[in-house]
Parts: sequence; structure tokens; C-alpha cells
Amino acid sequence: MNQCDERHDPKFQIKYVAGKGSNLTPIWLVCEKCIEKRCFSNKDEILSIEVFV
Repeated sequence: MNQCDERHDPKFQIKYVAGKGSNLTPIWLVCEKCIEKRCFSNKDEILSIEVFV
């Protein structure tokens, strides 16, 4: 599992579509500030966004 930044407090868990030819589903823990960034919010690549507890 990846995190936007070690110093940030993750609020969301984002699951992305697996890359072409891969069975791995990338999962990122992302804070409120970083979820607004384009690199984390590409709607075509996101499977789900859940609140991270």
C-alpha cells in the first residue's frame, strides 16, 4: 500500500484499475489535500474511494 506522503494524515483509501497485463490492484492512502491533485483523482483509473479509518 502506498501513501501520498509520510507526514500527511491519510483520510481516503483509493483503489485503482490494475495496469495493463497486471493482476495487482494499486491502493493508495491519501490525505484531504492530496486527493484534489490530478495524479490521485483521475476518474478513469479509480475503482473505488473509501474513507480510511
